[in-house]
Amino acid sequence: MATLIRDTIDFSAYMDDTDHAHKVRPSGSFVDDVVAYFHNPNGPIGDRMPWPKTHGLIRFRPGEVTLWGGMNGHGKSLALGQVCLGLVGQKRTISIASLEMKPATTLARICRQAYGGPLPDAEFIREFHAITNRRLW
Repeated sequence: MATLIRDTIDFSAYMDDTDHAHKVRPSGSFVDDVVAYFHNPNGPIGDRMPWPKTHGLIRFRPGEVTLWGGMNGHGKSLALGQVCLGLVGQKRTISIASLEMKPATTLARICRQAYGGPLPDAEFIREFHAITNRRLW
């Protein structure tokens, strides 16, 4: 049976200065942010989707995470591929975490979308990766 050894961590110091002391704030500390949310002279904040109809409706705001969820086979990956291409076109960096497809499969689908046909040639594939490298993770 293993013997427990008392550690030397000073938990009282930890409890005096935790993350919540730095991150949890009263609502009044956000008043200027809320005013800016409603009255931003520069218009909507964030990157646009690739479809003009959505430009005034949906934005990807800095510091936020966008999660695409739903049933299998309903077009999430297809739509997300187009969004990724649009964001790369806006010179944005994006990260995809697919729990269903391997990275090469995801990239192949997006490459095919960029090509606009079923079988991109090797030159197009290399150019696609030169453009998306360091932007698409």
